[in-house]
Parts: sequence; structure tokens; C-alpha cells
Amino acid sequence: MCIRDSGYTDLNQHTKAIESYKEAINLRERLVGEDSQRMSDFYFNLGLSYLNVNKLKESLTTLEKSLEIRHKVQAGEQNEKIGDILHNIAFVESQLGNLDSSLKAYSESLKIRVQILGEEHEKTADSFYNIGWTLLQLKQYEQALEYLQRCRQIRMKVMNQDTEKMSDTFQYLGWAYYLSLIHI
Repeated sequence: MCIRDSGYTDLNQHTKAIESYKEAINLRERLVGEDSQRMSDFYFNLGLSYLNVNKLKESLTTLEKSLEIRHKVQAGEQNEKIGDILHNIAFVESQLGNLDSSLKAYSESLKIRVQILGEEHEKTADSFYNIGWTLLQLKQYEQALEYLQRCRQIRMKVMNQDTEKMSDTFQYLGWAYYLSLIHI
């Protein structure tokens, strides 16, 4: 789940959202300290806001801070929110061109999502899809094909078939088939 900066929609509003999240973090830290789920959520939202204005390094740093806090307060226990944070870290890493780091974070997110949500869940399918896409970029076509096929299977069961996500799934599945054939 991505919380999009409290309804702010244009660049000026994104900037206001970023400033508001920073103020919330500073105040909350003075009042109750840094280690709380709420602080993790504030950093998560700030990271997404940075992403919305294409400040990728700031987004990554902030999302990593959210994950660090969440790990502290969860005391090693995995939950859906940790999977979501990892999924967004993976996306930012891919945007920065760090495909190996992206693949690692997507894989961690997938493991948590399967454990918490089960195999047949839309978020789990999203993780399979993004791992497949990342593997395509890494030219690991056979592995990409496996992940994209699993994504398609899940999405066929749990989603409306007439969606952009389904279209994208079929498109990249086609690419994976094609690229696996020409790179034998």
C-alpha cells in the first residue's frame, strides 16, 4: 500500500507535503522519540513524496530509515508494512539503476508477502511481476519468464482481467518468451 502525500497533487503541493512530513517527524521525535510505528509511517510517506518529485536518493534514504525503525519496533517480526516498504525501496533502487539491490529488496518483499498474505494475493502478484521485470533488465530471461508466468497465474485468479496491470503482465510475459528464444 502506498500512501500518496495526503492529497497534494502538483509539484508545489508535493513540496508542501514534504515540508509537512518533515515538521511531523521533528515534532514527533521531540515528543515521543524516533522508535514508533507512527514514525516509520511518517518516513514512509516522506519517502514516497520524495519519489513523486523524482528526488530518488532522498526517497531511498528516507524509505530505508522507515524500514530501520519498523524493524526496531517490530522486534524481528515480519508484517505487511515491512513488505510494502521493501517493495518501494526496490522500486527506487531500480529507478537509480541499482538492479541487483532492487532484485534483493523485491525478493525480500515477496518472501514476506507470501508469508503474510499468501501466494494468491494482488500484492504478491505485484512482487512476482517486479522481480520478473528486473530479471528481464538483468538479461536473466528464463528466470524472468518463471516469475512473470506466476504473476499471470495469480492475477488471472484474483483480479479483473480488463486492467492495465493485466495488459502489462501479458506484454512483459511476451517479451520474456521472445527474449528467452533469441538468447538461447
